[in-house]
Amino acid sequence: RWICIYPAYINSKKTLAEGRRIPKEKACILNNKFTMKLNNWYERIYLLLYSREKSKELLYRGRIRVQLKSDDGTLLNPDFPSRKLFLFFLYLWFI
Repeated sequence: RWICIYPAYINSKKTLAEGRRIPKEKACILNNKFTMKLNNWYERIYLLLYSREKSKELLYRGRIRVQLKSDDGTLLNPDFPSRKLFLFFLYLWFI
């Protein structure tokens, strides 16, 4: 099972209605360095990064696709049993 992660999910400047998925105190302040760091990160761990063609925020374009579960439903990495825990990992990695 593949999930998509957008920069807005961990952006502390966003509200929950605007797309933030984790608590504000656990979110990051995103800037241009975020996208550069994201690009370096996905290259190291072989994730797929796709640009969003009609992004309203040109500075925060892109998404990563992460496979948390295999086709038969088993976890690929037991450290990340859910999307929310993976988002917390991203927060810890980017601070």
